[in-house]
Amino acid sequence: MTSHAIHAKLGKTSARMEANSSPLIPKTPLGVDVLPTGSLALDVALGIGGVPRGRAVEIFGPPGCGKTTLALCILRQAQRDGYALFVDAEHGLSPRYARACGLDEHTLLLVWPPDGEAAFEILALMLRSKTISAAVVDTVAALAPRAEQFLPAGETRPELYEQMLSIGLRRISRTLPQSGAALILLNQTRSRLRRPQSGAVTTPGGMTLKLHADIRIALQPLGTVSTAPDRRGLRCQATVVKNRFAPALRAATLNFVYNEGIARAEDILDAALQIGIVDKPGTIYMLGNQTLGKGREATIETLRQNPDVLEHIETLIRRSLPPRLVSLEG
Repeated sequence: MTSHAIHAKLGKTSARMEANSSPLIPKTPLGVDVLPTGSLALDVALGIGGVPRGRAVEIFGPPGCGKTTLALCILRQAQRDGYALFVDAEHGLSPRYARACGLDEHTLLLVWPPDGEAAFEILALMLRSKTISAAVVDTVAALAPRAEQFLPAGETRPELYEQMLSIGLRRISRTLPQSGAALILLNQTRSRLRRPQSGAVTTPGGMTLKLHADIRIALQPLGTVSTAPDRRGLRCQATVVKNRFAPALRAATLNFVYNEGIARAEDILDAALQIGIVDKPGTIYMLGNQTLGKGREATIETLRQNPDVLEHIETLIRRSLPPRLVSLEG
């Protein structure tokens, strides 16, 4: 299954793919194969070493919190053993930024669906083909029902969106477990104005999306990252609010750097602190009996200048992670 099937069904402007068909992804009938997120700190917080293949993951947060960047980092990991699908419902992805985050444009299928029903049709086609390792929808809130375009200006019918989302998720839930692909659903947050007593913010999709998602990750900005005049980014907290495979409510700190993705040295240091490989008595960072540095910025600079130490810490972290195949028996 290639972009020709999508072109035949939805037109030549609906997709672009510069790749041939992919080999089948091995099936894992007794468990769920895990796809690393590109962040060791988040892999540790998820408890299984990444996001599960064949399952749906919702990542939500306010604008500019790093949802798309995190999704691109996950797709970069998926491209190591297959092809990646990006459903750009917002029509806002920059191919240049995707390349800067490390994605290979020759194994990336970009899709611009005209409506929500078309987006789910494309997802169903590609999942049945078993040619992709991961798929991203950016964002669920931007999926507009096909019937909405025929409504008079100013008229809204929320039930159309809920029906479209419910039918679409039920449809792909039948083929997702056998596809071997991780489905990443990005979502926005909205202020809850009518019922402030039930929470400050909510996410589009209602309970339908919350129930279909096996893992839900909330992103919240913490501040900026600026270690050099030409190296700036965002620091945010990722909280796993739902997890069907490990204990939930674990958090990780993510450091996004513009045109780079997840900052590697900062991410490895945060993951090492999280699981106790690196200790921090006061302002001193210790790896066993070895002093890494005094203060966070000095320690990060030391790790950048000593790649062998950084690799050693990463190896220790990966040894502490569970096997990639997570058994569902028992």
